[in-house]
Amino acid sequence: MNCIMMGFAVVVGAAIVGLGRLLTEWMDIALGFTTAFSLTGCSMAFNDYFDREIDAINEPSRPIPSGEVKPARALQISLGLSLLGLTAAFLTGPSLLVLALISLALMILYSTKGKRLGLMGNLLVSMCIAIPFIYGGMLMGGGLPPTSI
Repeated sequence: MNCIMMGFAVVVGAAIVGLGRLLTEWMDIALGFTTAFSLTGCSMAFNDYFDREIDAINEPSRPIPSGEVKPARALQISLGLSLLGLTAAFLTGPSLLVLALISLALMILYSTKGKRLGLMGNLLVSMCIAIPFIYGGMLMGGGLPPTSI
C-alpha cells in the first residue's frame, strides 16, 4: 500500500502543476509512478534487512525473521527495485534522476542511521514523503522552487 500511495503522490504533484496535460503526458507520469513505487519498495526491503534483528524480537512474523525471506534475498529485491526506479527516473530526464538519487540516499540514510536520530530521523522520513509530490511537479515542467529546499 505504501508503494501505491507514493506513486499516487507523483500523480498528485503532476496534477497540481499541469492538470490539463495529465492525459498527454501519461507516459512520463507512468514512469514517475514507477519511480516512486519502486524506490519505496526498495526502501522497505532495505529497511527490513537492517531491522531484521529487532524484528526477530518485536515482530517475529515479519518476512525475514519468520524465514519466509532470507536476508540476502531482501537485499536483492531492494537492489532490483532501485534499478527499476532509477531507470524509470533516467527515462524522464536528468534533473528527475538526480531527485530520485537524492531520495534513494535519504532512504538509505534513514534505514542505516536515521531512525536512531530522533527528530532528525523524522525529518528524513518527511523529506522522503515530500519528494514524490515535488517529483510530480517537476515531471510536468514545474521546476524546483527555491523555497521548497
